[in-house]
Amino acid sequence: MNSGLFAAMVEQGDVIGTFAGHDHGNDYSGDLHGIQLCYGRSSSYILWDTDIPIGARVIALQQGARTFETWLRLDDGSIVR
Repeated sequence: MNSGLFAAMVEQGDVIGTFAGHDHGNDYSGDLHGIQLCYGRSSSYILWDTDIPIGARVIALQQGARTFETWLRLDDGSIVR
């Protein structure tokens, strides 16, 4: 269903990123029309696919600037940028 939400964010012109919850093995980050679309990593010990390490998406906002950094921090302490 196309609710028009993304088009409204693009039209507004001040949205720099969106973030959504987890979908087990799905975690991505990409740019579309100047908006960074980021999906979280599964943070649950109950996984459907045990080949994918659990972790979390970290979001570091920059105070006073319209920018942020994001990366994955995995359960073993490693970082995926």
